Amino acid sequence: MVKKIHKIEKKKLKAVYDKEVELFLANLKLLEKVKQGEIQCVFCNETITVENFGGVFKKNGNLNIFCDKISCYLQALKNRRQ
Repeated sequence: MVKKIHKIEKKKLKAVYDKEVELFLANLKLLEKVKQGEIQCVFCNETITVENFGGVFKKNGNLNIFCDKISCYLQALKNRRQ
């Protein structure tokens, strides 16, 4: 019997340390908007704060921001692949 070998796709994961989130958001020119409560999670509409920031991804040329909920993170992974 022959076993199938699955090809593993490698992708780079970019991460930001918790203590550097503010610097990361500032570099994206989003820090003031986050601090003023002007940005919502693209998936659950929760207001993004420095404390609950989950990440960002680009889709169709737009920068999408999501919170740190596991369900939103999983949706971001799914949307990123499309």
